[in-house]
Amino acid sequence: MKVAITSNGNSLESKLDQRFGRCGYFTIYDTETKGIEFLPNPNKDAQEGAGPASVQLVASRNVQKIISG
Repeated sequence: MKVAITSNGNSLESKLDQRFGRCGYFTIYDTETKGIEFLPNPNKDAQEGAGPASVQLVASRNVQKIISG
């Protein structure tokens, strides 16, 4: 299963970002392979629609769970 965690940076030391649609990065963790991917969020500065666009972004990576602030 893949889990997306909203993050303010692209490292394991980065903090949880309280915002979903406007977070800086999504840290994607694969519970089966133990792989980690840091995905920049291109929607963070969008004028509108950042939430739905971010849902589509993580869904395109086959994410099944989301952890956000």
